[in-house]
Amino acid sequence: MLALSVEAHRTGCAVVVATGELDLAGARRVLDRMDRLVSEGRDRIVLDMSGVAFCGAQAMSALVRTRARAQRAGGWLRLAAVPPHVRRVFERTDLDRLFPRYPDVASAASGRAVPASVSGSGSGSGGEQHGVGAGAGAGAGVGSASAVSSGRRVSRRGAGERGAGSGGAGSPAVSGGDRGVAEEPPSQAR
Repeated sequence: MLALSVEAHRTGCAVVVATGELDLAGARRVLDRMDRLVSEGRDRIVLDMSGVAFCGAQAMSALVRTRARAQRAGGWLRLAAVPPHVRRVFERTDLDRLFPRYPDVASAASGRAVPASVSGSGSGSGGEQHGVGAGAGAGAGVGSASAVSSGRRVSRRGAGERGAGSGGAGSPAVSGGDRGVAEEPPSQAR
């Protein structure tokens, strides 16, 4: 079971507090709630994950989609207080490149990420990365995607797959099966 609440932070961003399991049903609820926030013009969102016991592939895919939608609207999605067991999955799937480490809601609201050297991850600069699939492979017309399926990382490459971003650069994607959800590049117009 997943409990969600929305609070306003003093910086003006919306804080969504998730407690419980982000399984398939939880992923749908989080996606619906955050989509409503973006539709209402509240496109700067912090997801407080300190109470999350489980985060499945569908939830991770929902977070990537919500991040892309918030960016297209000129905002952002930042994850705060991600538990270590969930953070490890983010790191193994390269989603830590899209979601830098924020130890608490205040850090996420202000954009003060923990540097990669402190978080134990060897990737990323510790700052918010707005590029899609930064450093995640390139090739004209040949994309790559990383997927989480049943807790395993699967890497796929092929001419039939098109990565997001310019020049066919790949981006992390997560899926409960063979279909990945690749993030779209953020809108250049702000």
